[in-house]
Amino acid sequence: MQPELDEHKQALLSNTPARPRSHFPLRSLLIVLSLGIAAVALVCVAFTIHHHKHGNSPHLSCALREIDFNSYPINVSISFVQSPEDARKCAAVVTEANFQTGYDSQEHPASEQQIQQITGILFRSFNRCFQQRTARCLAPTAIDTLSGEIVGCGIVDVTDLKVWGITKPTRDALLLFQNATEPSTKLSHVYNFGVSSLARNRGIGTALMQKSEEWAKQVNTTQMCLEVEQENNAAIGLYSKLGFVSVAMQQMALLKPGPSWLTNIDCDVAFMTKML
Repeated sequence: MQPELDEHKQALLSNTPARPRSHFPLRSLLIVLSLGIAAVALVCVAFTIHHHKHGNSPHLSCALREIDFNSYPINVSISFVQSPEDARKCAAVVTEANFQTGYDSQEHPASEQQIQQITGILFRSFNRCFQQRTARCLAPTAIDTLSGEIVGCGIVDVTDLKVWGITKPTRDALLLFQNATEPSTKLSHVYNFGVSSLARNRGIGTALMQKSEEWAKQVNTTQMCLEVEQENNAAIGLYSKLGFVSVAMQQMALLKPGPSWLTNIDCDVAFMTKML
């Protein structure tokens, strides 16, 4: 028995034109793929425009970025970093607060790559404090009670006068430390504090500092200390209102965005402290 002739051979033998083979499935696939790529591109463009228009950090959680805090009175509960995920959120909040919308963003604008680096450094700092979970380190967080999102945070740990690094104390500093002149005197050191630009001027910074002061007393330190750039008037005003006094003005190498990479830049810094 002869094998059956395929359609084209039969058409040739019968002088009947063969039906053209359909390429519809492949063409449809290419069209769908092209439309999908175009849609993704439009979404990316829209997000970029929104980001530059509103100044919101892409590293903040979507839930936090989408909250209109002006539409209701914000209420916060003070908690602590309780997981690596909390540490990641805190790093994003502090990066946005200090390097994208705060004092540093005006003096030293950061590239997207530098923002990633800064966020990574801060994450390691917050996560280390979480992992220690001892009486020597605390990472207080301000959590919006409606959204459950972290809107402010910082770190407080135990240090001493020698590690704190005052080299040029003022006369006020000498008077303040007259009962605590030993290098081993324990201090509660405040750093990496920030409040999201989306929730500022709501008393969150004050609430975080008050919680930090409570902890400082619990771990039996007699003073709190911090450093702030001399020209950061808003931060100095807050700390002064809370009872901190400047005890030294000196240069300190701070990590800042440089032309290409993060770099240590000598900055004029106010060393502030408060007796407990």
